[in-house]
Amino acid sequence: MGIKKRWGLDKFLQPVLWPAVSRFSEIAYNFDKDVLQTNLVEAMRKLLPHFAQDVRVFGKENIPTDGPLLIVSNHPGTFDELVIASNLPRGDLSIVAQNFPFLESLTATKNYSIFTNPNPHKSITTIRSMIRELKNGKSLLIFPSGTIDPDPAFLPGAKESLNNWSSSIELILKKVPETKVMVSIISNILSP
Repeated sequence: MGIKKRWGLDKFLQPVLWPAVSRFSEIAYNFDKDVLQTNLVEAMRKLLPHFAQDVRVFGKENIPTDGPLLIVSNHPGTFDELVIASNLPRGDLSIVAQNFPFLESLTATKNYSIFTNPNPHKSITTIRSMIRELKNGKSLLIFPSGTIDPDPAFLPGAKESLNNWSSSIELILKKVPETKVMVSIISNILSP
């Protein structure tokens, strides 16, 4: 979990956290193996029941099955990408994500990831990678606020948070104008 060994804290936390960390590691390992054997979307379909039940999707029939597709979504929780990817009728999805060491350790999954860079001079690399995916006719999921958003079902400010979405969407669409844009709004992901 990345906890530094000091003051004996690791010896106290290890017995408490080990069962959960061990189980999560097993799920992550099997997920990455599934990504390698199939693709990210199929692996996410298999993974979703571990974390969410009673998922309801509206408008699924309107999702384009081919051609460049940019999926822009709010981000109220941890498992948003699971819900979105699990409901796509295509297997060519890449996800723009923050560069966490855990994600980099998933060797098959990282091939479907475009990692962001907080350095503004290097962030153009992320945008170029996104444009390349779309020019190749693939689908791409981004969370344009770059942060956790309020859940529209329970928290105030969800509508206003859309104003914080990155303007890079406009740049991407100028470079790949044939891209279809799908707005996904995730709601009720948090429990009241």
